[in-house]
Amino acid sequence: GPAPVRGPVRIAAARVAPAPPVVARPVVARPEVAAAFAATWRVQVGSFLAAPPARNAALLARRDLPWGVVHVQTLVLAGRRIWRGQIGGLDRAQAWRSCADLARRHIPCLVLGPANPRVAER
Repeated sequence: GPAPVRGPVRIAAARVAPAPPVVARPVVARPEVAAAFAATWRVQVGSFLAAPPARNAALLARRDLPWGVVHVQTLVLAGRRIWRGQIGGLDRAQAWRSCADLARRHIPCLVLGPANPRVAER
């Protein structure tokens, strides 16, 4: 799988093409929803300066995957609010397989383990 990220988080420019209509609906980051997603394996497809591009990136990544639910996580990092596009509700094998599929489509991704904000070790 991908190597763990070290050093500062790079924030991607908010330039993602609008995702085509998808059946999966984005999940609002309510506390109980965020906690449920934190308990699952997730694939993160980008960090952005606004919620819409994070949601679009996750919807686009989710389009061809056989599982997972789109989720947008928000947090403040170094005094700046960022939004992370994620696909959650996965088990370990699904997360790693999803990331490999996304890499073949030239979509960068990180595998996140349960209740772990850092990149999970394989």
